[in-house]
Amino acid sequence: MKSDTPKNLKESLSSKITKEIHSNEFFYKHIAELTPDAVVIHSGGKIRYANPGAVKLVQATNVGELIGKPVMKFIHKDSVPLIQERIKKMLSQSKVAPFVEEKFITVKGNIIYVETKAVPFTFQGEKAILAIIRDITARKQVERNLQFLSEANNLLSSSLDYRTTLANITALAVPHIADWCVVDMKTEKGIEQLAVAHVDSRKVKWAKELRRKNPPDPNAKTGVPQILRTGKTEYYYEITDKMLVATAENEEQLELLRKLKFSSIMMVPIRVTNETMGVITFVSAESGHHYTKTDLTIAEELSKRAGLAIESALLYSQAQQAITVRDEFITLASHELKTPLASIKMYGQILHKQLEKRGDTALMNFLEKMDQQTDRLTLLVNDLLNVSKIQHGKLEYNFEDVDLTTLVHDIVEVMRQVSLKHTIFIEGEIKKTVRADPFRIYQVLTNLLTNAIKYSPEADKILVRLSTDKKFVKITVQDFGIGIDPDHQEKVFDQFYRIIDPNKRKFSGLGMGLFISHEIIDRHGGSMSVKSDKGKGSQFSFTLPSVAHAT
Repeated sequence: MKSDTPKNLKESLSSKITKEIHSNEFFYKHIAELTPDAVVIHSGGKIRYANPGAVKLVQATNVGELIGKPVMKFIHKDSVPLIQERIKKMLSQSKVAPFVEEKFITVKGNIIYVETKAVPFTFQGEKAILAIIRDITARKQVERNLQFLSEANNLLSSSLDYRTTLANITALAVPHIADWCVVDMKTEKGIEQLAVAHVDSRKVKWAKELRRKNPPDPNAKTGVPQILRTGKTEYYYEITDKMLVATAENEEQLELLRKLKFSSIMMVPIRVTNETMGVITFVSAESGHHYTKTDLTIAEELSKRAGLAIESALLYSQAQQAITVRDEFITLASHELKTPLASIKMYGQILHKQLEKRGDTALMNFLEKMDQQTDRLTLLVNDLLNVSKIQHGKLEYNFEDVDLTTLVHDIVEVMRQVSLKHTIFIEGEIKKTVRADPFRIYQVLTNLLTNAIKYSPEADKILVRLSTDKKFVKITVQDFGIGIDPDHQEKVFDQFYRIIDPNKRKFSGLGMGLFISHEIIDRHGGSMSVKSDKGKGSQFSFTLPSVAHAT
């Protein structure tokens, strides 16, 4: 008898496998039974075959819990309409359905997420559906957790009031990782419940009532007081009635605890600057979910981020308090300084008149220098006061129709007396009147011209350009001085910023003039900008709307 060649053997095996597949016997014994994925065949709405993977998927103990059962028994209500429509279409068109994500219900009532691919199939002579099902619950949970933490980050950074932040976080945690979520913090009043959320808003009253009647015992060996002392998480996979009996202080409290139907609890410390300042409690109740180590990891990460947000909020609050104290001091000091400065200036003027009568030119020159320094000091005091007023929105404006060309000429005439070395030229004119506060615009132009003189000690001219377009008028002050480094140009309008001279010469001032000017122009609805070449000079420009604009 002639033996099979390798080729003949291969063909023989292929023919055998094909026959076994057609008889379904090969499929059951060699493929479906061994694959880790769930394989289910159903027809007429009932399960006809389920492999070990399917038994494991729905948390059953044996295949007998599946065979003959309605297939829809294991489908979550959210997925039922879609699956029914797919089954109908597959049986009528004999088409393979692509992979889709669905929600199933296990024998134990847990919700799981699956990815299913289904094909029309002939089972024992009947039209049936063969479904290959893969559990993707873990993957979906990771996706949901990442989404949750992303949303939590947005909430944590949305407010600098940490009480508001904590309330938002508890609302977000429900129902993502909890049926209940409670935040307790250490405050001046003791342990204070700052936020409570529940999937059933009516039960929030229960929690508040429970806290009101049974405030936490500071010496308790478990729960919030213990966590605040130790900084250690408490995690309870399952809450039994025995635990409730041990926890309750009286029958009334026990009855209320039983009504809440606690299933599982995580209590995680909130640390602020390495000190345990609060506790977030996550409670599973109606859902019947038992918290896993993954849930605990998410809870601890949320708590960590909440602690950082609270720390930022507290630092901000402290900074604001410090700024308030500073501004109050500046305001008080400015007012107190203005009175003696006015007196010094008045007495100086009286002395100047007396010396003028006597013809004492030497002492008159000294008094004129003293008067200039008094004016400079008065300007600095006014700048300090203006900065404080700007920060509190109290800088006063009196808007009226202003002829800017006339105003510019008046200011330039005054500034020409400040530096006899510089010649100030005016180019162009503004033919439109604008709605503005003339005193504040005077203040801005005086500052720009003073800076132009100060920062161009080697130059002898300054240009002031006036121009008009359809919507705006523009004023530019150009000097030919030291200029500004490109890296520093964006900072010139910052509070207390001072331009740096490459030759290390020192210039007077506190660096507030441009900040104040920028705020004034912004309040007028205009804009302010700078162009500069280091060593060649600077151009400071501002625009104002040519129509009425006041905010």
